[in-house]
Amino acid sequence: MTSLLFSILLAGILPFADSVANRVWLGSSVSAGEYRNVFDAAVQMENRLGAQGADTKGPTLLFGRFEYGYDYGKGVAWRGWTDPYSTPFMVCDSIPGDISRESYDMQAAVAWRTGRWKAGADLGYRTSLMAKHKDLRNKNTRMDFSIAPGITYDGNRFHFAATAGYVRNTEQVEYMQVDESTEKYLFQTYGLWFYTGSGFSSAENKRFLSGHGTFADVRVSYERGEFNITHGLTVRYGVSTQTETGYNNLHHGDTRTLEYKDVLSVRAGRHFFSINGSLQQMAGLRTLQRQELDPASKIRRWFSYGEPSDIYWREVLSLGGSYSYIADGWSVSGGAGYLDITQSYKEYPAVYAQTLSFLESWLAFAKDIQLSSSYGLEIGPSLGYKHKLSGNPLACTVSGGMTVEDTDRQLKAPMDAEFAYWSSDTFKAGLSLNAWHALRNGRRLTVSTGLSFAQGANHASRSTASISIRYNF
Repeated sequence: MTSLLFSILLAGILPFADSVANRVWLGSSVSAGEYRNVFDAAVQMENRLGAQGADTKGPTLLFGRFEYGYDYGKGVAWRGWTDPYSTPFMVCDSIPGDISRESYDMQAAVAWRTGRWKAGADLGYRTSLMAKHKDLRNKNTRMDFSIAPGITYDGNRFHFAATAGYVRNTEQVEYMQVDESTEKYLFQTYGLWFYTGSGFSSAENKRFLSGHGTFADVRVSYERGEFNITHGLTVRYGVSTQTETGYNNLHHGDTRTLEYKDVLSVRAGRHFFSINGSLQQMAGLRTLQRQELDPASKIRRWFSYGEPSDIYWREVLSLGGSYSYIADGWSVSGGAGYLDITQSYKEYPAVYAQTLSFLESWLAFAKDIQLSSSYGLEIGPSLGYKHKLSGNPLACTVSGGMTVEDTDRQLKAPMDAEFAYWSSDTFKAGLSLNAWHALRNGRRLTVSTGLSFAQGANHASRSTASISIRYNF
């Protein structure tokens, strides 16, 4: 449930730490099954084609990356935004249909090296177009941009890296109807699936989301022989607002997000330990508005009164740890993670809350098989299990001894489906197979395949198959 505002890789000048940065790749995956979130497709296909490279010109280091993506899904509903969890305010419709998404992801970085220090900056730009191919048809146009200056220090034993920067994103969604033989309905949701709905009109204005944020990442490590300890801390802050793209000044809501993440890892010989924790917070605010006649233009516009009020709050706490043992030709690893989610929505005099916590554990094994001096295989089976600890799909408290009438103010079917997905006890299994061929001058060709299976409550399951080809040079 993380915001797409921070989904771009904000690595600063850290791409230069990749010893095999020059590569091209092609990958595809297909997933199908009824164990899925309410926003997911019944059948989903994802495809990626990309290339990246690094070069050194004296003290100057250069890095570039480009990836093209094309996704296609069948039976998608309620998907008004590219990332439904980036904001509590969404426009959507209930009719399932095929949906496609095309994306272009670009990254460029430059750094200057002097002694043990490096200083530079990383630029990231991503644009995507998502469209639903059945009435009501929504078309989403999204842009994400980031700039991240940073420095690193590589000593004999101590290593340090720090990055700080700025992110900016925009997204526009517009709906259209081709078949007008029946009336279609458009919904506006306000956290926990509270909504208003109306019959669709072709005169509807487009909705526009604009967001920006700042971030800081710090990583410190100490290494001596076969012992290494690394500590990383990340802070993210973002704001966004939603308006109509016309002249009417309609304001749908604002969002504030804050995220902390802490990771500590230790390597001692063949043993690897890692613990991590994160806290994500999101607040949704709305402004009191009234439509009035503008005396200058003689057009009805929306006017705001007072300060924005908090109506939505989400907090996600994540804790996890893992252990790995890496031997000659094989490795075994395992770990567990805890997730606690709290959401609340205020509609005076009532406060509605949803809570959920679960524990997920996993175990993985990998075996290297050396077929010859230039050919090899790696096979990796894995198992996992997610168990719900506690949860309440909806609880209501009323202040001041007042009462709340029992009205249908929620879209209960998608709300129940979403909660059932997140709270379901789930068994997971996977199998990966990597085949590689070492070429001259350190070049390598790798073909990777994977199969995964997940089964949740009520025997609903989902399977995923993937294949990718990567060439390092």
